[in-house]
Amino acid sequence: MERLCILVLCVLVPLCRAESPLSPVVSPIDCNATEFEAGVALDLINEDRRTGFVFKPLHVVEAQEQEVQSHLYPASTIYYLTIDVLETTCSVLSGKSWKDCSEPSSFHLWVFGQCKAIILLSLPWRVQKLLNYNCTTASVPASAILQTCPDCPTPTWEISPKTRKMADKLLGDFNKESNSTRHFRSDHIERETSQWVIGPSYFIKFTIKETECLKKTKKNVNLMDCKFLEDKDARVGFCEGSIMTNSHTGEEHKQVTCEVYEPKVDRSPETDYHGPHAFIRGREIQLEGQEKPGAAGKVHEEPHPSQKGKKPDHPPKDSSHKDHSGSSEEHGEKKPSVRKPKGLVQNFRLNDSDVLPAPAITISIPPLPTRPEVRSEFIEFPETDSILPTCPWTKEDKPEILQYLPRKHNQVSADI
Repeated sequence: MERLCILVLCVLVPLCRAESPLSPVVSPIDCNATEFEAGVALDLINEDRRTGFVFKPLHVVEAQEQEVQSHLYPASTIYYLTIDVLETTCSVLSGKSWKDCSEPSSFHLWVFGQCKAIILLSLPWRVQKLLNYNCTTASVPASAILQTCPDCPTPTWEISPKTRKMADKLLGDFNKESNSTRHFRSDHIERETSQWVIGPSYFIKFTIKETECLKKTKKNVNLMDCKFLEDKDARVGFCEGSIMTNSHTGEEHKQVTCEVYEPKVDRSPETDYHGPHAFIRGREIQLEGQEKPGAAGKVHEEPHPSQKGKKPDHPPKDSSHKDHSGSSEEHGEKKPSVRKPKGLVQNFRLNDSDVLPAPAITISIPPLPTRPEVRSEFIEFPETDSILPTCPWTKEDKPEILQYLPRKHNQVSADI
């Protein structure tokens, strides 16, 4: 009888283990030890976005980690990061890392914010995966600009049809001067500021996209009649321009400069494991649905958009490219998949005494693929605050905006 009981217990113990869920253990970590992870998180966020400017890190506010139990991601860690950020002058379309971008030269041009991000890193397999993010941003309050720089341009909060007409007027000059075979059309107005010089002056930053209209067949063209090329074929660009009108003579002065980038390669959410600064630059390891990590070590070369035919720091205004005027069969066999962003960026307008709302990730992410006998909880951003004295950690200090960030600024001041 005793032997029979022992035998039954030996059978039941493994079954209990198989059915018992593994509770995820999320642990706070020193913020000053997450410089690399925070940098990767921002590169992945910048890579995911299609409008706006590249974020750079200012402070790591909170950091927590969780070991991953998954056969597809051995020796992996999920990081939950809260990071204060500052916009740089680089468009996200440039594909540049924040390390290669400069910040606006003047306080009145700063746009700052905070991001919460969930990322997965696997050092053995050189995997970087962005799971979710949410960012809130704001410009320096107008009252603060007037106090520090009364003559500086002030931002326009509501983009009007007049702004788009001015952008198209500036773009007309670029289309005439560039050696591109196709016309570009304005796509998204990023920012507009205005001031009075010798008359009304407007400064516009906007993105452009290549259209199907060829220059050699359509010279005097209405750009609104030109359809955009498909994303996989269309080059995009970022333009900065100004229109100044002399109030005495009525004379108009225009100036515009544009950077043009090659089509950006979008990867489906199932295979998007690499940001612009992957552990091996320019390579992507084929994982889920292709080669199992380490099985064959199969890789394929793919230059990052910021490295295609130009130096990262000085992209040319234009470059030659293949003709896209082929038959509809070439471009119409498969409908392009709808790209879903992994997170969002929300912009707020602040008054002098306002504080930027903190971002929040309130949805749960399904568990990562794992063995059938192991159950894993959904991935959720931790609600508890870090109690470690190293948090927040200052990477770069901007005391002028601390009072507007979504926490008490003396927390950071104490660490400086």
